[in-house]
Parts: sequence; C-alpha cells; structure tokens
Amino acid sequence: VELGYNPEELFIKDQINMIYQDLKSALKNPSGGLFKEMTTTGRMQKFDMVLMKYFSQARNDNTNAARVAIRMLVEDEYIFPDAEQEAIKVLLAYVNAKEGINYCPNDEDGNIAKELRSVLDSLEDEHF
Repeated sequence: VELGYNPEELFIKDQINMIYQDLKSALKNPSGGLFKEMTTTGRMQKFDMVLMKYFSQARNDNTNAARVAIRMLVEDEYIFPDAEQEAIKVLLAYVNAKEGINYCPNDEDGNIAKELRSVLDSLEDEHF
C-alpha cells in the first residue's frame, strides 16, 4: 500500500485475518517456534504495527489506527522503538485529522500535536 498498490488487489484484509488466526493458534502453545526469538507480547506488538499501518494507509481510518496505538502505549511495559514510533505517527495523524476533533480534548494552541512531534523527533534521534 505504501508503494501505491490497491489494498483490495493485495487482499490485505484477508492476509491480516490469516496472520491473526495463526497468532491466536500459536498463543495456545507459546513454546512453539513462533516465540523462540520473540515473546508473545513482542509478536502481538509487531502485529499491532501491521494493524496500525493497515488502518491508516489502506483504510484511511485514523480512529481505529489510533485505538491500536493507544492500547500498545498504555498496556505494554516495553515497546519496540519502531512500534513506538509508528504509534506516535498514528496518534499525530489522528490528532490532525478531522475525526480527531470529535474525541480529543480542546487544544486550540496545538500543544498535543506539538508534544507528539517532539516525542517523534526524540525517538528518531535516539533510534535511527
């Protein structure tokens, strides 16, 4: 999708559903091969990154992308730097989008967006 391909032609939604089902099945046996190099939480975080990109880029749905980002930022103790960066980008897009106006606190001075940009800049300086 990032390269301009049509998400429907790539069957992205079907692929995401298959990955989710595979992940759910693997969670029943966490000693399996999928979790040898990365914990279950880490795999879920990688899946959350895919979901955020899917919602924001393929579906143009900043609201659901932001929901996934917030869940990760609030619930997970440790966050991979690339996942954290993607989550902040998604939240920044949400705050700046029309649908964000309905759910974000009143922020006439744009302080929320400024803070998110600051965090994003800091992450980019630290990890990339």
